Amino acid sequence: MSLNGRWGPSYYIGRRFTTMSLVGFSLAAGSTSLDDAAHATLLADRLLLAAPQLRRAAFAVGLSTDERNALCVMVLADRKAGIAGLDGDTPRPLRQISELFSAFQRLIVPEAPSQACRVAPWLEKIWVTPTFAPVLHAAPSESISSSPSGKHGKIGTNVSWPAGAGYLLAGHVADAPPNGSISDQPGNLGTLSYHCNPANGVNAVLADVAVVSFGARLVRRYTAIAPPLGPNADVTVQTSRGGSARAYTATVKGVMRYAFLSPPVNGTWGELYYASPCVTRLGDSGAPVEDTTGALVGHVVAGSVYTYIQQAEYQLSEIRQKSSAHATLRL
Repeated sequence: MSLNGRWGPSYYIGRRFTTMSLVGFSLAAGSTSLDDAAHATLLADRLLLAAPQLRRAAFAVGLSTDERNALCVMVLADRKAGIAGLDGDTPRPLRQISELFSAFQRLIVPEAPSQACRVAPWLEKIWVTPTFAPVLHAAPSESISSSPSGKHGKIGTNVSWPAGAGYLLAGHVADAPPNGSISDQPGNLGTLSYHCNPANGVNAVLADVAVVSFGARLVRRYTAIAPPLGPNADVTVQTSRGGSARAYTATVKGVMRYAFLSPPVNGTWGELYYASPCVTRLGDSGAPVEDTTGALVGHVVAGSVYTYIQQAEYQLSEIRQKSSAHATLRL
């Protein structure tokens, strides 16, 4: 169940709802309490309906670790937002960034902001990482392209369903009309059979994924979804450069309930890991990401200082729920 019935799986804790990705990260980090996960969910939900200026400044909310390696609620904030205290790239307590702290007080306790510290003392425990806003990683590149825009990205994992088989693709790459053609680098054609692109969805939290029917052609087969990852887990991006396969390793820094990409993109990407360093570039959207055992973690959607990975379990769940033709889609 979820707060509005459309945001994917979640747990109910006391009187709070918490998404499974935050719960999984919390447990993987060794936490014995789910309070941080619940607080991250609450703050993220309030930010969804906040003023656009605040959403653009604090564009992602989730869980990470503080300077003592303790689990904490983490906000990613845009260094270009013009807010004092967002210089450099070192995480710091939210209390040190007074403008954001006051804004969050008003969000959590709008009736009596002066009492927010007393009513919501957990606000004092939030951390902020100044960084640059993510950029979608579709580009005039290689591997897979969509008409009419000519956007390019990478082919994700193979999937199958009773009526067919194919592979996943980043939704923001696949802008073909329903049943339109998608072509790979050698010119082989596939058919777009499902599409979800968060762009222009404003505050609707969405999966960035498309399904391309391509017969039984094997692209990259995964047979298992990775278990929830904790802080400092290593992941490998399987992509290509110049038509040749490449693998790049990064370290998970945190998990985000969502990340908001400002206009002109103007959309909200749900259930993301962010990993450092940024090992991806324009054209890598849709590339599969695996853990150290070779299980599928998710697919690349964006990057800047970090590589942003949308979780595969979330993507598959959204496809199954929203497309009757793919209700039993599987790896």
